[in-house]
Amino acid sequence: EKDAQNVFVALRKAANHPLLLRHHYTEEKVERIARSMFTQGHFGDQCTIQMVRNELASYCDLDLHQLCVDYGGHIEDLTLPAEALYASSKIQ
Repeated sequence: EKDAQNVFVALRKAANHPLLLRHHYTEEKVERIARSMFTQGHFGDQCTIQMVRNELASYCDLDLHQLCVDYGGHIEDLTLPAEALYASSKIQ
C-alpha cells in the first residue's frame, strides 16, 4: 500500500509540474553540482562529498536548477532553459 501511495504522489507531482520530479538532470550533472556544492561548503564544513551526493539524490529538477542559479560559476551552464520552467500544463 505504501508503494501505491508513492506512485500516486509522484503522479500528482508530475501533473502539477514536471520539474518536481527528476528528469532533466543526469547523474553526471548531479555529480558536477555535488562537487561544486562540496567545494563551496554549501552543506557545511563537516560534510563529506558522499553526504552531499546523498542529499542531492533526493532533489528534484527544480531544486537542482535553483542551486545552479544561486551558485552560478562553473555550474551556471546547468541551469534549465525557460521552456523547461514553463512546461507545466497549469501554466500553458
